[in-house]
Amino acid sequence: MKVEVTYFGMLGAQAGMHKETVITDASTLEDLFAERASALGITLPMTSVRAAMDDEIRDWSTSLEDGAFIGFMPPFCGG
Repeated sequence: MKVEVTYFGMLGAQAGMHKETVITDASTLEDLFAERASALGITLPMTSVRAAMDDEIRDWSTSLEDGAFIGFMPPFCGG
C-alpha cells in the first residue's frame, strides 16, 4: 500500500527529510514506524512518539489504509 508520511521536529532531522511517499507492507502504525525508523536511522524510541493518521491521533495498533496521511510526532515543548 502507498502512504504519505510526515516526520515532525527531531524525527525529520533524524530521518534526513520531513515528508516521503512510502510503498509498504506494514499493516499497523507500529509496523510502519518500526520499518521507517530502521530504514532511516531514527533513534527516538516509539514510546516517545505519537502517531496520527488522517489528522487524528491514533493508537499504534491502528491498521493502515491505502492513501492515508501519516504523521509521526516527537515530544514537543514550548514556552
